Amino acid sequence: MPEELNDRVDRQRLEKLLGLMGSPHDGEALAAARKADALVRSAKLTWADVLAGPPRVGQPKEPHANMRKEARWNDGQAGVPEPPPSTLRLSDQEVIDALLASERVPARLKSMVQGYAQRMTSEGLSRDDRAHLRNLYAKLRP
Repeated sequence: MPEELNDRVDRQRLEKLLGLMGSPHDGEALAAARKADALVRSAKLTWADVLAGPPRVGQPKEPHANMRKEARWNDGQAGVPEPPPSTLRLSDQEVIDALLASERVPARLKSMVQGYAQRMTSEGLSRDDRAHLRNLYAKLRP
């Protein structure tokens, strides 16, 4: 809860009421929920106000976990297993074309491979992207 809201809501009481909402007794849990809601509304707040964290002014956003930047792997280890050596003789385009043409590759994986194809033309593939494509190729060899 943002600091400025602490003055408007009795935080200790709200915490106690929220804790009682986990009671195995339905009546007690319901009464606690209603009292917590009344406490928030009496302070002329919404639950969104209460749940909002303090503003992040000047703080950089945390990078998304699925970020695909080559710089993440500066320790020399890819996030996916190394592909089999037999797949390394093929170009990225050859691997993509073979996967898209194969009847053994399910539609959902073909959609993902098409995403790799688009990324390859727009920004290039990361080391992980290449390894993932080649591992798919090795498992679903057309």
